Amino acid sequence: MSYVGKANFGDAEKYITDFVTIANVRIGVLIELAAVNNKFYLDFIQNIESEEYFNSFIQELKNININYEIKEKTEVNPAKIKRVI
Repeated sequence: MSYVGKANFGDAEKYITDFVTIANVRIGVLIELAAVNNKFYLDFIQNIESEEYFNSFIQELKNININYEIKEKTEVNPAKIKRVI
């Protein structure tokens, strides 16, 4: 899990209704957490086809009564970045 921190968009922040973090996952699952406009946004990013981990995560949210909304599920193919350092 990675916490990208509290966003600071000044006066424009009150108009933000969605926030997405896209990262390239080499192996397994990554959850990016951000705080924007007094809300938390989680991006569940994985490079495996099975939705088993995602579904288990959603079930745990339900089990502990955390309200959530799934904004979208999408397939993302970020550009391959070669590390040069």
